[in-house]
Amino acid sequence: MHLMLFIAGIFGALAVILGALGSHALVFSPEQMVSWDVALRYMMFHASALLVVALLYDRRPGRWLLISGGLMALGTLCFSGSIIVMLLSGITFLWPVTPLGGVLLMISWLWFVAGAWYHR
Repeated sequence: MHLMLFIAGIFGALAVILGALGSHALVFSPEQMVSWDVALRYMMFHASALLVVALLYDRRPGRWLLISGGLMALGTLCFSGSIIVMLLSGITFLWPVTPLGGVLLMISWLWFVAGAWYHR
C-alpha cells in the first residue's frame, strides 16, 4: 500500500532529522535525552516494520496486514510523537497519549502475528 510506504518513509526521515537535531542543536537533561532516544528508536524501528508490512500487503493483501499497518502508524504517531512534542514544547498534558501509543503498537504486532497465523 502506497500510504503505508509513504508513512514509513516520513517516520524514517523524521527519526534521522530529529536524531541529528537532538545530537547537535537541542539541549536536554540526561533524563530528557533518554526519552528523546527512546522516541526516535521506536519511530525508526516502526518505520522499518511498517515498510515490511506495506511490502507484504502489496504482495498478499489482507485485512490483517492493513489493520496492523494502520495501528502501527497510529501507535508510532501517538507514542513517539507525544514524547517529541512534550520535549520540544514543554507541554505535559499529552502524557496520557504516550502509553496509548504503546498499547496501539502492541496491538499492531498482535494483529501482524494473527495475520501471519491466519495466512500460513
